[in-house]
Amino acid sequence: MKYGFLSDVHGDLDALERALDCLREADRLVFLGDVLGGRHDRECLARLRAIPDLISVPGNHDLWDCELTGLPSDSQDYLRGLTVEQAVEDWLAVHSDYERGPGGEVRFPYIHSEVDARRAFDHFPQRLIFFGHTHLSQVHRLDPDGRIEFKRAPGFELAPSSRYLINVGMAAQAVVTFDSAAQRIDYHTFP
Repeated sequence: MKYGFLSDVHGDLDALERALDCLREADRLVFLGDVLGGRHDRECLARLRAIPDLISVPGNHDLWDCELTGLPSDSQDYLRGLTVEQAVEDWLAVHSDYERGPGGEVRFPYIHSEVDARRAFDHFPQRLIFFGHTHLSQVHRLDPDGRIEFKRAPGFELAPSSRYLINVGMAAQAVVTFDSAAQRIDYHTFP
């Protein structure tokens, strides 16, 4: 199966349409959060909600800003009803590593450094973790010997004994495809 991943639209309808056009050959689409945060929040959310079988998780803007943006109550309920992680096959979709604060609110720390990557690898048991949040297209690879490699690559085949944190980046800049049969990741970037 070929999955298409996008994240961090932030109300940018043009970026969303370009990203979806780039992913039109994917068998299934995955949205990694933060549809809200820009001029066309309602339109972007409606466009994503219309995608059949969309796998979707909320981002920090979706959970924190949905009341402030004047979204209708059914849109707010939709965003609040999303779970913060979705496990599919041997991979996980999340907005970022997360923790729950007092009262149960979700906090999303950034994953930039090796320390951040180790925390996320410890938190999630899956071999592949797809996320967004930082707006940076990058990969952290955990080798069986415990070494973490940081890289930016246009495409690569997955090593069977390694684990990966795959940051899709923001929709205005990049999307990712994952071919689960070929075990291949490809970044598609926009100027």
